[in-house]
Amino acid sequence: MQIKNINLKDYLCLYGEELYEYDWVIEYSEQFNTPVNQFGTDLMKCSFGFVKDLQYYLSNGLTWQQLIEMVNEELKVNLLDYDILKVFQFRKYLIAEVEKIIEIEGIALDSGYSQDDERAGIERLAPFGVYAQIRQYAITFNQTIAWARAQTYEDAFTELAYQAAIDSYQKNLLKIRHLST
Repeated sequence: MQIKNINLKDYLCLYGEELYEYDWVIEYSEQFNTPVNQFGTDLMKCSFGFVKDLQYYLSNGLTWQQLIEMVNEELKVNLLDYDILKVFQFRKYLIAEVEKIIEIEGIALDSGYSQDDERAGIERLAPFGVYAQIRQYAITFNQTIAWARAQTYEDAFTELAYQAAIDSYQKNLLKIRHLST
């Protein structure tokens, strides 16, 4: 089965058998499922808010409308005008990069919740998702949430990783001091 490489706007208007054919090719084609950075995007240089929103929406179901609006706002790229091959490859690239970021954050920012944290109800913070990181970064610099969202992901991640390392150090120091008394 072969399809035309139409733009995203035309693809989103398809319906019925024609949409089924496109979706089938897109789902099973290696070419459409290969992550390619079509627009030279380095997520580390993107805004903290953009990266955190991508994390949130990818874990809760990213819609085309959300992706189109976010990319247009952050990268000044109107995905609707680009052919579907480029757009699907770029979407796969963003997903792959966000998955890497989540893995790295899991290591660098892991606060290692204790049983005391769990007993105290740390899970009640889970519904706030990525907001906690944005808020923590804003508070660090006595700034607004909007300010924190506008900073580069690279700067925000570096500060949050530093804070996590200091927190870990302080917890370990307290344990050592407690054991030596």
